[in-house]
Amino acid sequence: MERKFEFHNSVFAPWIKDNKATLEKCLTCDLSMMRLDKVIKDEKDLPKVAKIIHKNMSIIKDMHLDILGSTDNVPYITWLDVTDFCTKCKFLDN
Repeated sequence: MERKFEFHNSVFAPWIKDNKATLEKCLTCDLSMMRLDKVIKDEKDLPKVAKIIHKNMSIIKDMHLDILGSTDNVPYITWLDVTDFCTKCKFLDN
C-alpha cells in the first residue's frame, strides 16, 4: 500500500501561506500588544521602532518559530527562552 499525502485533505488544509496581508495583520495585532511605550521612553522613537519591526517581520516570525521549536513550553515562549536565544545569538553583553 502506497500512501500519498494530499495537502487539501489533511489537517493542514486551512493553513494560509504567509503573504504581505497576513504579515501586516500579525504586525498590527502584535504592535497593539507589545506595550512598546513601557520599554521605549522617547515617544519620537516609537514609530521608528515600529518601522524596523515592520521591515523585519518575516525574519522575526521565523525567529519566533525557531525559539518555539526549541522550548519545552509549547505553545509558549518564556523570558528564559528569549534570554537563552539572545545569549546564543550574542545579542547580550555582560
